[in-house]
Amino acid sequence: MTAKKKEVKAKKEKGKRTKTPTGELIIVESPTKIRTLKKFLDKKFKVIATKGHILDLPKSKLGVDMESGFAPHYSVIHGKGQVLKDIVKEAKSKVKIYLAPDPDREGEAIAYHLLLKLDNDPGTIKRVTFNEITRTAVLKGLEEATEIDMQKVHAQQARRVLDRLVGYQVSPILWQTMYSGLSAGRVQSVALRIICEREAEITAFVPTEYWSIHSDFSTDDDSRFTAKLFRIDGNEVTISGGDEASGIVDEIKRQQFNVADVRKDEKKRQPLPPYITSTLQQDASRQVGFSTQKTMIVAQQLYEGIELGSEGPVGLITYMRTDSVRTAEEAITAARQSIEFRFGKSYLPDEPRRFRTRKRAQDAHEAIRPTDLENQPSKVKKHLSTEQFKLYSLIYNRFLASQMSQAVYNQIRVDVTGGRFVFRAVVSCNNIVPLI
Repeated sequence: MTAKKKEVKAKKEKGKRTKTPTGELIIVESPTKIRTLKKFLDKKFKVIATKGHILDLPKSKLGVDMESGFAPHYSVIHGKGQVLKDIVKEAKSKVKIYLAPDPDREGEAIAYHLLLKLDNDPGTIKRVTFNEITRTAVLKGLEEATEIDMQKVHAQQARRVLDRLVGYQVSPILWQTMYSGLSAGRVQSVALRIICEREAEITAFVPTEYWSIHSDFSTDDDSRFTAKLFRIDGNEVTISGGDEASGIVDEIKRQQFNVADVRKDEKKRQPLPPYITSTLQQDASRQVGFSTQKTMIVAQQLYEGIELGSEGPVGLITYMRTDSVRTAEEAITAARQSIEFRFGKSYLPDEPRRFRTRKRAQDAHEAIRPTDLENQPSKVKKHLSTEQFKLYSLIYNRFLASQMSQAVYNQIRVDVTGGRFVFRAVVSCNNIVPLI
Protein backbone atom coordinates (compact mmCIF):
# COMPACT_ATOMS: atom_id res chain seq x y z
CA MET A 1 0.00 0.00 0.00
CA THR A 2 1.41 3.37 -1.00
CA ALA A 3 1.88 6.24 1.45
CA LYS A 4 -0.89 8.18 -0.29
CA LYS A 5 -3.36 5.28 0.03
CA LYS A 6 -2.45 4.87 3.71
CA GLU A 7 -3.11 8.56 4.28
CA VAL A 8 -6.53 8.33 2.59
CA LYS A 9 -7.45 5.26 4.66
CA ALA A 10 -6.34 6.95 7.88
CA LYS A 11 -8.53 9.95 7.10
CA LYS A 12 -11.51 7.66 6.44
CA GLU A 13 -10.97 5.84 9.73
CA LYS A 14 -10.63 9.13 11.59
CA GLY A 15 -13.84 10.34 9.95
CA LYS A 16 -15.65 7.23 11.15
CA ARG A 17 -14.38 7.69 14.69
CA THR A 18 -15.39 11.34 14.86
CA LYS A 19 -18.76 10.91 13.16
CA THR A 20 -21.36 13.04 14.92
CA PRO A 21 -24.14 10.93 16.55
CA THR A 22 -27.56 11.46 15.03
CA GLY A 23 -31.02 10.11 15.65
CA GLU A 24 -32.52 8.41 18.69
CA LEU A 25 -32.66 4.75 19.73
CA ILE A 26 -35.51 2.92 21.45
CA ILE A 27 -34.59 -0.43 22.99
CA VAL A 28 -37.57 -2.72 23.63
CA GLU A 29 -37.78 -6.21 25.08
CA SER A 30 -39.79 -8.05 22.42
CA PRO A 31 -39.09 -7.96 18.65
CA THR A 32 -42.84 -8.08 17.93
CA LYS A 33 -43.21 -4.54 19.32
CA ILE A 34 -40.89 -3.07 16.72
CA ARG A 35 -43.36 -2.89 13.83
CA THR A 36 -46.13 -1.54 16.03
CA LEU A 37 -43.91 1.21 17.44
CA LYS A 38 -42.58 2.23 14.02
CA LYS A 39 -46.14 3.22 13.02
CA PHE A 40 -46.08 6.08 15.54
CA LEU A 41 -42.49 7.28 15.21
CA ASP A 42 -40.71 9.44 12.66
CA LYS A 43 -37.55 8.41 10.85
CA LYS A 44 -35.14 9.78 13.45
CA PHE A 45 -36.03 6.83 15.71
CA LYS A 46 -34.43 3.40 15.44
CA VAL A 47 -36.09 0.54 17.35
CA ILE A 48 -34.15 -2.57 18.41
CA ALA A 49 -35.00 -5.48 20.75
CA THR A 50 -33.09 -7.29 23.50
CA LYS A 51 -35.19 -10.44 23.02
CA GLY A 52 -35.57 -10.80 26.78
CA HIS A 53 -32.87 -10.57 29.44
CA ILE A 54 -29.26 -9.97 28.43
CA LEU A 55 -27.60 -10.54 31.83
CA ASP A 56 -28.27 -13.19 34.47
CA LEU A 57 -26.56 -15.15 37.22
CA PRO A 58 -24.14 -17.71 35.74
CA LYS A 59 -25.40 -21.27 35.33
CA SER A 60 -22.10 -22.89 36.31
CA LYS A 61 -21.89 -21.49 39.83
CA LEU A 62 -23.94 -19.88 42.60
CA GLY A 63 -23.26 -16.33 41.40
CA VAL A 64 -24.17 -14.80 44.77
CA ASP A 65 -21.58 -13.49 47.21
CA MET A 66 -23.03 -14.61 50.53
CA GLU A 67 -20.22 -12.91 52.46
CA SER A 68 -20.89 -9.46 50.96
CA GLY A 69 -24.57 -8.82 51.43
CA PHE A 70 -25.65 -11.44 48.88
CA ALA A 71 -24.33 -9.32 46.01
CA PRO A 72 -25.16 -10.94 42.64
CA HIS A 73 -22.52 -11.47 39.96
CA TYR A 74 -24.11 -11.19 36.53
CA SER A 75 -22.77 -12.43 33.21
CA VAL A 76 -24.00 -12.16 29.63
CA ILE A 77 -26.53 -14.90 28.91
CA HIS A 78 -25.30 -17.58 26.51
CA GLY A 79 -26.37 -16.68 22.98
CA LYS A 80 -26.99 -13.01 23.79
CA GLY A 81 -23.45 -11.78 23.18
CA GLN A 82 -24.10 -10.73 19.58
CA VAL A 83 -27.43 -9.14 20.49
CA LEU A 84 -25.68 -7.02 23.12
CA LYS A 85 -22.87 -6.07 20.71
CA ASP A 86 -25.42 -4.94 18.10
CA ILE A 87 -27.25 -2.82 20.67
CA VAL A 88 -24.04 -1.19 21.95
CA LYS A 89 -22.90 -0.48 18.38
CA GLU A 90 -26.24 1.04 17.41
CA ALA A 91 -26.34 3.14 20.57
CA LYS A 92 -22.95 4.72 19.85
CA SER A 93 -24.35 6.48 16.79
CA LYS A 94 -27.38 7.96 18.58
CA VAL A 95 -27.77 11.20 20.52
CA LYS A 96 -30.42 9.82 22.86
CA ILE A 97 -31.28 6.33 24.09
CA TYR A 98 -34.69 5.27 25.41
CA LEU A 99 -34.76 2.06 27.44
CA ALA A 100 -38.26 0.67 26.84
CA PRO A 101 -38.52 -2.94 28.10
CA ASP A 102 -41.85 -3.98 29.63
CA PRO A 103 -43.14 -1.79 32.50
CA ASP A 104 -42.59 -4.31 35.31
CA ARG A 105 -39.76 -5.48 37.59
CA GLU A 106 -38.23 -7.75 34.96
CA GLY A 107 -38.34 -4.95 32.39
CA GLU A 108 -36.77 -2.53 34.86
CA ALA A 109 -33.95 -4.99 35.47
CA ILE A 110 -33.34 -5.36 31.73
CA ALA A 111 -33.20 -1.56 31.40
CA TYR A 112 -30.69 -1.37 34.26
CA HIS A 113 -28.51 -4.08 32.75
CA LEU A 114 -28.50 -2.18 29.45
CA LEU A 115 -27.45 0.98 31.28
CA LEU A 116 -24.49 -0.91 32.74
CA LYS A 117 -23.35 -2.10 29.32
CA LEU A 118 -23.89 0.99 27.16
CA ASP A 119 -20.93 3.28 26.53
CA ASN A 120 -23.06 6.39 26.03
CA ASP A 121 -23.12 9.37 28.35
CA PRO A 122 -25.60 8.38 31.14
CA GLY A 123 -27.28 11.77 30.69
CA THR A 124 -28.42 10.74 27.20
CA ILE A 125 -30.08 7.53 28.43
CA LYS A 126 -33.69 7.60 29.68
CA ARG A 127 -36.20 5.03 30.87
CA VAL A 128 -39.56 5.02 29.08
CA THR A 129 -42.63 2.82 29.71
CA PHE A 130 -45.67 2.17 27.56
CA ASN A 131 -48.81 1.04 29.39
CA GLU A 132 -50.37 0.49 25.97
CA ILE A 133 -48.93 0.43 22.46
CA THR A 134 -50.97 3.27 20.93
CA ARG A 135 -49.85 6.53 19.32
CA THR A 136 -50.98 8.62 22.28
CA ALA A 137 -49.37 6.37 24.88
CA VAL A 138 -46.10 5.99 22.97
CA LEU A 139 -45.63 9.72 22.32
CA LYS A 140 -46.62 10.55 25.89
CA GLY A 141 -44.21 7.94 27.23
CA LEU A 142 -41.32 9.43 25.24
CA GLU A 143 -42.24 12.92 26.38
CA GLU A 144 -42.33 11.83 30.03
CA ALA A 145 -39.17 9.68 29.90
CA THR A 146 -37.57 9.38 33.31
CA GLU A 147 -34.83 7.57 35.23
CA ILE A 148 -34.64 3.87 36.02
CA ASP A 149 -36.62 2.92 39.14
CA MET A 150 -33.97 1.32 41.34
CA GLN A 151 -36.56 0.05 43.81
CA LYS A 152 -37.99 -2.16 41.06
CA VAL A 153 -34.49 -3.21 40.06
CA HIS A 154 -33.66 -4.20 43.64
CA ALA A 155 -36.99 -6.04 43.94
CA GLN A 156 -36.21 -8.10 40.84
CA GLN A 157 -32.65 -8.67 42.04
CA ALA A 158 -33.85 -9.91 45.44
CA ARG A 159 -36.28 -12.29 43.77
CA ARG A 160 -33.57 -13.64 41.47
CA VAL A 161 -31.08 -14.09 44.32
CA LEU A 162 -33.67 -15.94 46.39
CA ASP A 163 -34.44 -18.20 43.43
CA ARG A 164 -30.76 -19.03 43.12
CA LEU A 165 -30.11 -19.57 46.84
CA VAL A 166 -33.06 -21.90 47.28
CA GLY A 167 -32.55 -23.72 44.00
CA TYR A 168 -28.81 -24.27 44.30
CA GLN A 169 -28.80 -25.22 47.98
CA VAL A 170 -32.00 -27.22 48.36
CA SER A 171 -32.10 -29.08 45.04
CA PRO A 172 -28.93 -31.14 45.82
CA ILE A 173 -30.59 -32.33 49.02
CA LEU A 174 -33.53 -33.58 46.96
CA TRP A 175 -31.14 -35.42 44.65
CA GLN A 176 -29.53 -37.18 47.59
CA THR A 177 -32.72 -38.04 49.49
CA MET A 178 -35.07 -38.76 46.58
CA TYR A 179 -33.74 -38.87 43.01
CA SER A 180 -31.74 -36.74 40.59
CA GLY A 181 -33.53 -34.17 38.45
CA LEU A 182 -35.85 -32.75 41.09
CA SER A 183 -35.66 -29.03 41.71
CA ALA A 184 -36.64 -26.71 44.53
CA GLY A 185 -37.64 -23.08 44.15
CA ARG A 186 -38.56 -19.95 46.03
CA VAL A 187 -42.24 -20.38 45.13
CA GLN A 188 -42.75 -24.01 44.22
CA SER A 189 -41.25 -25.33 47.47
CA VAL A 190 -43.63 -23.30 49.64
CA ALA A 191 -46.56 -24.09 47.35
CA LEU A 192 -45.75 -27.80 47.59
CA ARG A 193 -45.79 -27.62 51.37
CA ILE A 194 -49.21 -25.92 51.33
CA ILE A 195 -50.52 -28.63 48.98
CA CYS A 196 -49.15 -31.39 51.19
CA GLU A 197 -50.65 -29.88 54.34
CA ARG A 198 -53.99 -29.46 52.60
CA GLU A 199 -53.86 -33.04 51.34
CA ALA A 200 -53.18 -34.23 54.90
CA GLU A 201 -56.28 -32.36 56.09
CA ILE A 202 -58.34 -33.95 53.31
CA THR A 203 -57.07 -37.41 54.21
CA ALA A 204 -57.89 -36.85 57.89
CA PHE A 205 -61.38 -35.55 57.15
CA VAL A 206 -64.23 -37.81 58.23
CA PRO A 207 -67.02 -37.46 55.64
CA THR A 208 -70.59 -37.04 56.83
CA GLU A 209 -73.42 -38.29 54.65
CA TYR A 210 -76.33 -35.98 53.98
CA TRP A 211 -79.27 -36.00 51.59
CA SER A 212 -81.48 -33.37 49.96
CA ILE A 213 -84.94 -33.85 48.48
CA HIS A 214 -86.31 -32.02 45.45
CA SER A 215 -89.82 -32.21 44.07
CA ASP A 216 -91.46 -31.20 40.80
CA PHE A 217 -94.73 -29.27 41.14
CA SER A 218 -97.29 -28.22 38.55
CA THR A 219 -99.89 -25.46 38.72
CA ASP A 220 -103.47 -25.34 37.44
CA ASP A 221 -102.24 -23.94 34.10
CA ASP A 222 -99.73 -26.83 33.86
CA SER A 223 -96.69 -24.64 34.61
CA ARG A 224 -93.96 -26.72 36.21
CA PHE A 225 -91.15 -25.88 38.61
CA THR A 226 -88.77 -27.63 40.96
CA ALA A 227 -88.48 -26.86 44.68
CA LYS A 228 -86.24 -28.12 47.44
CA LEU A 229 -87.42 -29.51 50.79
CA PHE A 230 -86.74 -26.62 53.16
CA ARG A 231 -88.38 -27.39 56.51
CA ILE A 232 -89.95 -30.30 58.39
CA ASP A 233 -92.10 -29.42 61.39
CA GLY A 234 -90.76 -25.87 61.20
CA ASN A 235 -87.13 -26.96 61.46
CA GLU A 236 -84.43 -26.85 58.79
CA VAL A 237 -83.94 -30.16 57.05
CA THR A 238 -81.04 -32.46 58.00
CA ILE A 239 -81.22 -35.91 56.42
CA SER A 240 -78.25 -38.15 57.17
CA GLY A 241 -79.09 -41.43 55.44
CA GLY A 242 -80.79 -43.06 52.47
CA ASP A 243 -83.32 -44.98 54.56
CA GLU A 244 -84.39 -41.79 56.31
CA ALA A 245 -84.69 -40.00 52.96
CA SER A 246 -86.80 -42.80 51.48
CA GLY A 247 -89.18 -42.71 54.45
CA ILE A 248 -89.61 -38.94 54.10
CA VAL A 249 -90.27 -39.27 50.35
CA ASP A 250 -92.94 -41.90 50.98
CA GLU A 251 -94.65 -39.57 53.48
CA ILE A 252 -94.38 -36.57 51.13
CA LYS A 253 -96.13 -38.49 48.34
CA ARG A 254 -99.23 -38.82 50.56
CA GLN A 255 -99.58 -35.07 51.13
CA GLN A 256 -101.66 -32.48 49.30
CA PHE A 257 -99.55 -29.39 48.56
CA ASN A 258 -100.59 -25.77 48.21
CA VAL A 259 -98.77 -22.48 47.70
CA ALA A 260 -98.45 -20.95 51.16
CA ASP A 261 -96.40 -17.84 50.52
CA VAL A 262 -95.13 -15.81 47.58
CA ARG A 263 -92.58 -13.05 48.12
CA LYS A 264 -91.41 -10.72 45.35
CA ASP A 265 -88.17 -8.76 45.66
CA GLU A 266 -86.23 -6.50 43.35
CA LYS A 267 -82.56 -7.48 43.31
CA LYS A 268 -79.61 -5.40 42.14
CA ARG A 269 -76.14 -6.52 41.18
CA GLN A 270 -73.24 -4.15 40.67
CA PRO A 271 -70.87 -4.77 37.73
CA LEU A 272 -67.48 -6.29 38.39
CA PRO A 273 -64.33 -4.16 38.02
CA PRO A 274 -62.15 -4.52 34.91
CA TYR A 275 -59.63 -7.33 34.91
CA ILE A 276 -56.36 -7.49 36.77
CA THR A 277 -53.88 -10.27 35.99
CA SER A 278 -55.26 -12.79 38.48
CA THR A 279 -58.95 -12.30 37.64
CA LEU A 280 -58.19 -12.52 33.90
CA GLN A 281 -56.37 -15.80 34.46
CA GLN A 282 -59.28 -17.15 36.53
CA ASP A 283 -61.96 -16.22 33.99
CA ALA A 284 -59.88 -17.43 31.05
CA SER A 285 -59.59 -20.79 32.81
CA ARG A 286 -63.27 -21.02 33.74
CA GLN A 287 -64.82 -19.66 30.57
CA VAL A 288 -62.50 -20.66 27.73
CA GLY A 289 -60.30 -23.33 29.30
CA PHE A 290 -56.96 -21.49 29.05
CA SER A 291 -54.03 -22.36 31.27
CA THR A 292 -52.33 -19.51 33.11
CA GLN A 293 -49.37 -19.73 30.74
CA LYS A 294 -51.54 -19.62 27.61
CA THR A 295 -53.51 -16.66 28.97
CA MET A 296 -50.35 -14.62 29.48
CA ILE A 297 -48.85 -15.57 26.11
CA VAL A 298 -52.00 -14.56 24.24
CA ALA A 299 -52.41 -11.39 26.31
CA GLN A 300 -48.79 -10.45 25.48
CA GLN A 301 -49.62 -10.81 21.78
CA LEU A 302 -52.67 -8.57 22.13
CA TYR A 303 -50.61 -5.99 24.02
CA GLU A 304 -47.64 -5.91 21.64
CA GLY A 305 -49.68 -5.58 18.47
CA ILE A 306 -51.89 -7.50 16.04
CA GLU A 307 -51.91 -6.91 12.28
CA LEU A 308 -55.29 -5.35 11.47
CA GLY A 309 -55.15 -5.32 7.69
CA SER A 310 -54.43 -1.89 6.22
CA GLU A 311 -54.08 -0.40 9.72
CA GLY A 312 -50.96 -2.44 10.30
CA PRO A 313 -49.99 -3.69 13.78
CA VAL A 314 -52.22 -2.39 16.58
CA GLY A 315 -51.84 -2.94 20.33
CA LEU A 316 -55.32 -4.04 21.35
CA ILE A 317 -55.03 -4.10 25.17
CA THR A 318 -53.15 -2.32 27.94
CA TYR A 319 -50.31 -3.98 29.83
CA MET A 320 -51.48 -7.33 31.17
CA ARG A 321 -49.40 -7.61 34.36
CA THR A 322 -51.19 -5.48 36.92
CA ASP A 323 -52.87 -5.71 40.30
CA SER A 324 -54.81 -2.44 39.99
CA VAL A 325 -58.44 -1.85 38.95
CA ARG A 326 -57.69 1.82 38.33
CA THR A 327 -58.70 3.07 34.88
CA ALA A 328 -57.56 6.16 32.97
CA GLU A 329 -60.16 8.94 32.89
CA GLU A 330 -60.11 9.13 29.09
CA ALA A 331 -60.86 5.40 28.91
CA ILE A 332 -63.82 5.79 31.30
CA THR A 333 -65.17 8.67 29.21
CA ALA A 334 -64.82 6.62 26.01
CA ALA A 335 -66.61 3.67 27.65
CA ARG A 336 -69.54 5.83 28.76
CA GLN A 337 -69.90 7.34 25.30
CA SER A 338 -69.80 3.89 23.71
CA ILE A 339 -72.42 2.51 26.12
CA GLU A 340 -74.83 5.39 25.53
CA PHE A 341 -74.43 5.18 21.75
CA ARG A 342 -74.73 1.38 21.48
CA PHE A 343 -77.18 0.53 24.26
CA GLY A 344 -78.94 3.74 25.31
CA LYS A 345 -78.97 5.95 28.42
CA SER A 346 -80.75 3.36 30.55
CA TYR A 347 -77.55 1.29 30.56
CA LEU A 348 -75.44 4.22 31.74
CA PRO A 349 -75.11 5.17 35.46
CA ASP A 350 -75.37 8.83 36.43
CA GLU A 351 -71.73 8.93 37.53
CA PRO A 352 -68.66 7.10 36.20
CA ARG A 353 -67.68 4.00 38.16
CA ARG A 354 -64.35 4.07 39.95
CA PHE A 355 -63.25 0.89 41.65
CA ARG A 356 -61.07 0.71 44.72
CA THR A 357 -57.76 -1.11 44.43
CA ARG A 358 -56.84 -3.31 47.39
CA LYS A 359 -54.44 -1.79 49.90
CA ARG A 360 -51.43 -4.02 49.23
CA ALA A 361 -51.56 -3.61 45.46
CA GLN A 362 -48.57 -1.97 43.78
CA ASP A 363 -50.95 0.05 41.56
CA ALA A 364 -48.15 0.61 39.05
CA HIS A 365 -50.36 0.12 36.00
CA GLU A 366 -54.05 0.57 35.32
CA ALA A 367 -56.45 -2.32 34.84
CA ILE A 368 -56.43 -4.52 31.73
CA ARG A 369 -58.70 -2.95 29.13
CA PRO A 370 -59.02 -2.49 25.37
CA THR A 371 -56.97 0.42 24.03
CA ASP A 372 -59.69 1.50 21.60
CA LEU A 373 -63.37 0.60 22.02
CA GLU A 374 -63.87 1.08 18.29
CA ASN A 375 -62.00 -2.21 17.86
CA GLN A 376 -64.98 -4.36 18.83
CA PRO A 377 -64.28 -8.11 18.98
CA SER A 378 -66.63 -8.79 16.06
CA LYS A 379 -64.88 -6.11 13.98
CA VAL A 380 -61.34 -7.45 14.46
CA LYS A 381 -62.22 -11.16 14.66
CA LYS A 382 -61.00 -11.91 11.12
CA HIS A 383 -57.52 -10.69 12.07
CA LEU A 384 -57.27 -12.73 15.29
CA SER A 385 -56.53 -16.36 16.00
CA THR A 386 -59.23 -18.31 17.85
CA GLU A 387 -57.35 -17.94 21.14
CA GLN A 388 -56.76 -14.22 20.63
CA PHE A 389 -60.42 -13.61 19.83
CA LYS A 390 -61.64 -15.48 22.91
CA LEU A 391 -59.35 -13.62 25.29
CA TYR A 392 -59.88 -10.22 23.67
CA SER A 393 -63.66 -10.72 23.90
CA LEU A 394 -63.38 -11.41 27.63
CA ILE A 395 -61.29 -8.28 28.22
CA TYR A 396 -63.41 -6.04 26.00
CA ASN A 397 -66.78 -7.14 27.43
CA ARG A 398 -65.61 -7.05 31.05
CA PHE A 399 -64.31 -3.49 30.70
CA LEU A 400 -67.43 -2.20 28.95
CA ALA A 401 -69.69 -3.89 31.52
CA SER A 402 -67.68 -2.33 34.37
CA GLN A 403 -69.04 1.11 33.40
CA MET A 404 -72.65 0.03 32.89
CA SER A 405 -75.63 0.46 35.20
CA GLN A 406 -76.27 -2.16 37.83
CA ALA A 407 -78.28 -5.21 36.83
CA VAL A 408 -81.88 -5.05 38.13
CA TYR A 409 -84.00 -8.19 38.17
CA ASN A 410 -87.01 -9.59 39.98
CA GLN A 411 -86.75 -12.53 42.33
CA ILE A 412 -89.79 -14.46 43.49
CA ARG A 413 -89.64 -16.85 46.42
CA VAL A 414 -92.38 -19.48 46.56
CA ASP A 415 -93.11 -21.67 49.61
CA VAL A 416 -95.23 -24.78 49.00
CA THR A 417 -96.61 -26.63 52.05
CA GLY A 418 -98.14 -30.03 52.57
CA GLY A 419 -98.62 -31.52 56.03
CA ARG A 420 -95.45 -30.93 58.02
CA PHE A 421 -93.34 -30.27 54.93
CA VAL A 422 -92.33 -26.95 53.34
CA PHE A 423 -90.69 -26.80 49.90
CA ARG A 424 -89.09 -23.61 48.64
CA ALA A 425 -88.25 -22.43 45.11
CA VAL A 426 -86.65 -19.20 43.98
CA VAL A 427 -87.63 -17.56 40.70
CA SER A 428 -84.94 -15.33 39.17
CA CYS A 429 -86.07 -13.46 36.06
CA ASN A 430 -88.05 -16.09 34.12
CA ASN A 431 -86.25 -19.11 35.49
CA ILE A 432 -87.35 -21.08 38.52
CA VAL A 433 -84.47 -22.71 40.35
CA PRO A 434 -84.40 -24.73 43.57
CA LEU A 435 -82.94 -23.03 46.62
CA ILE A 436 -79.36 -24.23 47.06
